[in-house]
Amino acid sequence: MATNGALVDEDVCKKMKETGIKMVSMSLDGSTAEVHDDFRNQAGAFEGVM
Repeated sequence: MATNGALVDEDVCKKMKETGIKMVSMSLDGSTAEVHDDFRNQAGAFEGVM
């Protein structure tokens, strides 16, 4: 499963585990929060993925 992680919270993680998903890939669009947030045009996006 590939996601940007924006809507993944503890409940979503539990549901993914229940469905048997074996791997989740989350997008990082920069090596720093500043670069990632700028690319996503959303402050805090980096921390949301981490």
